[in-house]
Amino acid sequence: MVWEPGEEAWETKLATLRSYRQATGHLAPRQDAVWGESEAEGLVPIGQHMANLRRRGAKNGLGKDPERAAVRAAQLTAIDPDWNCPWPLNWQRHHRVLADLAADEPGGILPAIEPGVTFDGDDIGKWLQQQKQPATWAQLSAEQQERLTRLGIKPLEAPSSAPAAGRATKGAEQGTAGVPTRPDSPHAVGGARGPAACTRQPR
Repeated sequence: MVWEPGEEAWETKLATLRSYRQATGHLAPRQDAVWGESEAEGLVPIGQHMANLRRRGAKNGLGKDPERAAVRAAQLTAIDPDWNCPWPLNWQRHHRVLADLAADEPGGILPAIEPGVTFDGDDIGKWLQQQKQPATWAQLSAEQQERLTRLGIKPLEAPSSAPAAGRATKGAEQGTAGVPTRPDSPHAVGGARGPAACTRQPR
């Protein structure tokens, strides 16, 4: 097979992506990540590569030729089906790290991980707590929520405002029925200063 220069470079890039995926379990590196055996042999800016490959529009990262782009997309999908996930790669990377940890646990359920626990520079404990916040959870797609749920991750319950509302209602009731009133009080129902007491008199 005779490759064009562009195709040879693409095959080299694919080999690098396969190596990275095999080692990390994902194709969601930080944008500043590099990959390779050593600096002497040359490190590949794999984070920038993935950011470029996910580009769409006029600067499609898979090339301008639709047929070639489709072939390359299929090759990337064969390496990692989530390479072009609809959510940020930062979310995908954290999730895959947690999913790999959960795979070694009974039932595939993630153990408790506190903020401050890091993995390859990412604070996975802090990220996990953020996902559990009701406001954050509500912004996730249904598929993201499902993936977290499969790991035993559920959103925290939002603080209930019912007690405060109950106290306010009770206070309002006491203001009219629970507080003794004099017949001439503005709050007395049917007293000498009933409804007229709430009306400002003209000067």
